[in-house]
Amino acid sequence: MQRETNLEDTANCCAPDILARRRKCERGIACAQRLLVHTYLPCYAGLMSILLTVPSLWKGLVADDLMHRTKLLTMPLTRVMRDLFVFVDQRNGARLLDSGAGPWWSLKTLHIAFFRPVTALTHWLDYQLWPHSPMVMHAHSIAWYGAVCVVAALLYRRFLGVTWVAGLATLLFVFDDAHVVPVTWLANRNALVAAFFGLLALLAHDRWRRNGWRPGEFLAPCCLALAVLSAEIGVAVGAYFVAYALFIDSGTCRQRTRGLLPGVTVLGIWWCAYHQMGFGTWGSEYYVDPGREPLRFATALLERVPILLLNQLVGPAARLYVMLSEPAGYALWGFSLLVIAWLAFVVFPLLRRDRVARFWVAGAALAVIPISAKDATTGATLIFVGIGVTGIVAQFLAGVLDGSEWVLSPGARRVSAHVASVLLTGIGLVWAPIQMVGDTVGSDPVGTAVERFSDLGLLPHAARQDVIIVNAPSPLSFGYLQDLRSLHNQQVPAHIRTLAPGYFSVEISVVDSHTVVVRPEDGYLPPPGGGRRWDKQPPMHLVYTIQRMDRLCRSSAFPLALHEKVRLTGMCAEVTALTEDGRPAEATMRFDRPLDDQSLVWLQWNWERWAYEPFALPPIGHTVRLKGLL
Repeated sequence: MQRETNLEDTANCCAPDILARRRKCERGIACAQRLLVHTYLPCYAGLMSILLTVPSLWKGLVADDLMHRTKLLTMPLTRVMRDLFVFVDQRNGARLLDSGAGPWWSLKTLHIAFFRPVTALTHWLDYQLWPHSPMVMHAHSIAWYGAVCVVAALLYRRFLGVTWVAGLATLLFVFDDAHVVPVTWLANRNALVAAFFGLLALLAHDRWRRNGWRPGEFLAPCCLALAVLSAEIGVAVGAYFVAYALFIDSGTCRQRTRGLLPGVTVLGIWWCAYHQMGFGTWGSEYYVDPGREPLRFATALLERVPILLLNQLVGPAARLYVMLSEPAGYALWGFSLLVIAWLAFVVFPLLRRDRVARFWVAGAALAVIPISAKDATTGATLIFVGIGVTGIVAQFLAGVLDGSEWVLSPGARRVSAHVASVLLTGIGLVWAPIQMVGDTVGSDPVGTAVERFSDLGLLPHAARQDVIIVNAPSPLSFGYLQDLRSLHNQQVPAHIRTLAPGYFSVEISVVDSHTVVVRPEDGYLPPPGGGRRWDKQPPMHLVYTIQRMDRLCRSSAFPLALHEKVRLTGMCAEVTALTEDGRPAEATMRFDRPLDDQSLVWLQWNWERWAYEPFALPPIGHTVRLKGLL
């Protein structure tokens, strides 16, 4: 009896404390909700996005920024608007291959050319107004991101009302760490410009269809045109137009179809003109053009869509995926399907009850299709997918917090809903902003690697010499060599000759005074951690990221044949052996000049020093083996 009395007294003493904490929590939630419905929340969202990304002002020029700098300083505006995002096409492909910007095993008909005149104009303005200040150029990109976040906030209020749910969706969008690359990398500004005009198009379309605002019938397709002329991912806006017609538009079937006609017309005209002018991609493993290679694009969808959706939902899965071996990548792909299926199971009751929720999900699911044309390396093009995902996540979290009827369903779904709400809240409101700030403040690994891989040293007589790289750490990094050396006022070599990738060990045999035989371990163009050696390799490594990037130069759909020859100035490369899966295993290089000619500079990459050093050719008839990173 005494024990029961003590327990009751303890409970009575604790009850006021528990009640006080509960009331304090409720007051905190109410205060947060009032802030999320503040009249000027869109402006605050824009300011917050700017403050989060201010450290990117010191990022400087990285990778493609160097190519853009050369073009923007030498080309007139008309050529800039057409050619700024043309990397390889029939006009310059042979010259780039012969110069060494791409390795000898690159596809001769490789084509990577994008038409982004609106974004090109923004870069042209940078170089007209502040050509020697990358910091101000980055400020320009940050301003675009702020504008995108303001328009996103207005869009959420348009579809969710002036509610704290719309404010929560805005907050989740601002904190999305997938936006870091478009903000911090100048060459990726196109994603921000396309997003800005794309979201304006969706706002105008909604006002036209819902409120009968006649200017919207004209402004929506105009903004859509500006979006696709800013970046190809602007096509993803069309996904939300379709989702709008299915779930938001209240007219008849004919009226809904009519509402789609202006947008469909714009996209149709753009698509035809885009390919008629010769833009698009061909022959790359990194990019797949759905118009030129529809079957390969369908295959790419199977691989990339789950990874991209997982990246948007629960974190940087794309960055993890590119560091995985082929078997480990399959495991992450399977895990992605399980997570997506589980979240679909959890959110299904909300979708069944709310048409706006169905709009977000359908828009995001359709938007991920066009962005899958690019390899899932960073998730940098996910901004349109994020619009729908953050909208549905905000509605889901609001339903759980408010104890909505659909959350009260018994069994596994109710438990799963609460678990998912904790995970999504932690990821979206805690982890994502921390990751975003860390990525913005931290050094850029891509830029650092490109500079190190392209740093050949002074080479005082480089203009009259051919530089032979025996084991290139990343063969495609030499695409930036001319621009990088010009930036530092260094002479550019007459030609660069990459004999083999240096991820794994490389054997070099000297046959005679003009010929060497090169055998990279596991051959040329190996899949990341795949092939016959995958069981001997770790599941995760930096090498796999480099391999994926270097496969940009040639798709596995266009293999090199046995005894196929590639003739370049001063050298001829011949495939003299194949691996079991049909890739080049060995290549014979015949030079027009003696191997010890003073005009040939032989270099090797040292992974321990992360630097180039002179390479001493072995005597005729002998072989030397260079160590790889893995």
